[in-house]
Amino acid sequence: MHKILQRQYINYIIFVLESFGNGTFNKGKLFNAGFVEAMKLYKFDCVILHDVDLIPENDKNIYECSKQPRHMALYINIYNYTFGEPLHLGGATAITVEQFKKINGFNNNFWGHGYEDNDLYSRVYLNNLNVVRYPFELSRYYSFEHERDKLNPENKCNFYLSAYYHYKSKHDGINNLKYKFIIMEYHKLFTKIVIDLLEDFSRKKLNETIRRYNICDSEAKKELLFFLPL
Repeated sequence: MHKILQRQYINYIIFVLESFGNGTFNKGKLFNAGFVEAMKLYKFDCVILHDVDLIPENDKNIYECSKQPRHMALYINIYNYTFGEPLHLGGATAITVEQFKKINGFNNNFWGHGYEDNDLYSRVYLNNLNVVRYPFELSRYYSFEHERDKLNPENKCNFYLSAYYHYKSKHDGINNLKYKFIIMEYHKLFTKIVIDLLEDFSRKKLNETIRRYNICDSEAKKELLFFLPL
């Protein structure tokens, strides 16, 4: 990755974000906490939200931000280089610091695998921003195959949580983020930030909300569905 970025003649820092302990993975909350901690180090203007298992196949896919959030990783080898999720914003996304603040970052409540990237897309849309996507030649990525982490199980309830929080993005995200900073390690090729996501505390409050509004109840599910235009 460094060789690609250096050939693009850009100034950058790679932050590797790690959850403390053996709790359930929460990609959105980890990105939020990493963003807050990174902003304490330097006045960045552009952030690339990047999965660790992806690498671009074309050097002309420049790692920079534009006037609108850019979905960078569209055509990935493990999906036969096809793109079929227009309401999805994940893998690798370029977004300015101001844009990320405007959408209030990610939702903090998606524990396990599923729908944090769809929720991010809806936040962009609801804040009158447009997602930019480049052609196939510039948007190809290679993914290193791996088994899903046991700490990142599929959470089917996340779909309905995404619907519940759809119009509540201004109240859940960076502005109500709760976490504990553990350590920042400076390595030669990257800086690692270790974060305690306070899972027990966070999920206790989330479970109270789920029970109160029957969010994952089979009878209530049909009332929580939502759709966005392309």
